[in-house]
Amino acid sequence: MYHSLNIVTFYILFSTLYEPSYADSVLTQLPHLNIDEKRISISGLSSGADFAVQFQVAFSKQIMGLGVFAGQPYHCAVTRFPNDPMEPLNPDVPICEGCPENKTLIYDHCKSHPDFVDVRILVENARQHAASGYIDRLDHLSSAKIYTYAGTKDPTIGATKKTRDFFAQFVPTANLLFNFTIPSGHCWPQNIGINTCGPWNRWMGNTWPAENCGYDGPGIMLEHIYGNLTPPARSIVRESLMWFDQTPFNGNNTLRIGLSKTGIVYVPRKCSGGALCSLHISLHGCSELFVFEDILMHTMSFNRWAETNNIVILWPHVGPHGGTNATKEEKQGCWDGYGQTGSTYDTRHSVQMQAIWNMVHTMSRGT
Repeated sequence: MYHSLNIVTFYILFSTLYEPSYADSVLTQLPHLNIDEKRISISGLSSGADFAVQFQVAFSKQIMGLGVFAGQPYHCAVTRFPNDPMEPLNPDVPICEGCPENKTLIYDHCKSHPDFVDVRILVENARQHAASGYIDRLDHLSSAKIYTYAGTKDPTIGATKKTRDFFAQFVPTANLLFNFTIPSGHCWPQNIGINTCGPWNRWMGNTWPAENCGYDGPGIMLEHIYGNLTPPARSIVRESLMWFDQTPFNGNNTLRIGLSKTGIVYVPRKCSGGALCSLHISLHGCSELFVFEDILMHTMSFNRWAETNNIVILWPHVGPHGGTNATKEEKQGCWDGYGQTGSTYDTRHSVQMQAIWNMVHTMSRGT
């Protein structure tokens, strides 16, 4: 997880105050569509990237492509590496594999100390999970298309490079695309927009999660995953952007899963009419108010590419959760890349990943 201080403070103060009242009158159930189940992919920024990495690895039989914008490798947050210093137990680090009794890891050690990370250990962890049946067989990754990105001014660039190195153990070179040369901060890089490329200054950091760097990261990712695409539309079709009720996907476990009331899905016109369409899941980072998410849906390139290429874009949203004993991650509305929901957090049995998979199942005509 990475945040600038000002955006975290703003989020904590106002996160419970905003839910789109204009959406209440148009809130719908997640639609059943004609989804090509061989063309389902996922991406994320920051904690969303951590989660997307886990989802790709755990569901590699079904997920054919991944975009990682500033995210750490699989199973990294809970793994002790030989050079990791130990600290007293900390509720924000709920799991440490290999730590002595009453000791745990530095919080966020993979992103703050990527030099500690030994990818070989993470590869072995993944193999053990696959052998135990907790995740899909790792040979499915050989056909996956993987894209990784972090800007040169992003403090998480070291961890994201380790993510590339992790997938390089399973993915052919031709299927692995990465860019670590753009002078952006912690963001979705875009080729339009008024927010300049790079942090505003070293105190404010990255207040807005999209930066105009003259580089369309989402578009390049989508073309890597799906092959040559038709150029994006000049603008989205507003009627194709829908707010849906996420409540059913929390089940009876809202405090633990943490989905907010409303999610967003972009359904291109041809997909609404029954055409066979691809599906891409896009996951936000920590501390993202729904009002920010709504603005990003109208301004980032994802949905413009989707409209001209018959790609449905699913934008789930997680909010503050966890109740009175919430961890830092839960309070700030992060996806679970740190073991907050338990030891199965990065397996097919993860309650958050099952919630997202149930959305995919629902959209694929329930088949």
